[in-house]
Amino acid sequence: ELYRAEESDIRKEIRPLGFQNRRTKCLKSVGEMLKENNSEVPEVEEKLQKPWRVGEYAAKATMLFGFDHSVELIDSNIASAAENILDYPHTTAPHKDQDFRALMSALTPSSPKIARGFYFALIDFEFPK
Repeated sequence: ELYRAEESDIRKEIRPLGFQNRRTKCLKSVGEMLKENNSEVPEVEEKLQKPWRVGEYAAKATMLFGFDHSVELIDSNIASAAENILDYPHTTAPHKDQDFRALMSALTPSSPKIARGFYFALIDFEFPK
């Protein structure tokens, strides 16, 4: 029933978390997305990006960790790991680097279980240069 809530009520409830103005709008749009999908989180990347401030990384992470789809994840932590392990140059916007996207797509294991472990390792561990 989040989609029915007044933004002022949402803001009041989440004020202790901080950034209530941004989070209110995002939560409201997530509620609307859930309403459109019969209270289910959609298993479609494009639909997952519909709520305000939900981008490609969050949608792909949901597909990988929530729905067991083997997809590449790209963020600055992954780019740093690739730079440290593979000596691949880290750009300021790795999500826009098509060569990096192709590299991560090729490296992503086809098994979702193994892909999750692969990305947890890249996200969680700091690799020395």
